[in-house]
Amino acid sequence: QKVETVVGRPCAEDPFDVVWLDPPYDLPTDQLNMLLAQVLDHGWVRSDGVVVVERSGRDAAPRLAGADAWERGYGETTLYWFAPLEEEES
Repeated sequence: QKVETVVGRPCAEDPFDVVWLDPPYDLPTDQLNMLLAQVLDHGWVRSDGVVVVERSGRDAAPRLAGADAWERGYGETTLYWFAPLEEEES
């Protein structure tokens, strides 16, 4: 199955502590951003978990609304970490 099909559905199991995405380097950043949003929106990662994305350091950085983000470069590769923001209590 294509990853878009899988992450586009609600997580059937318990959410994961870590979700690792290693998409092809030629995947456009806007498509990657859509996948990241689906991972968060469909409950694939725990509220205290992280999503890690491996990407070429030459590509635009992925963005994920509703998440704290940081990055670290390793030669030609950059790793991006996204942690869901805690929801504020009303």
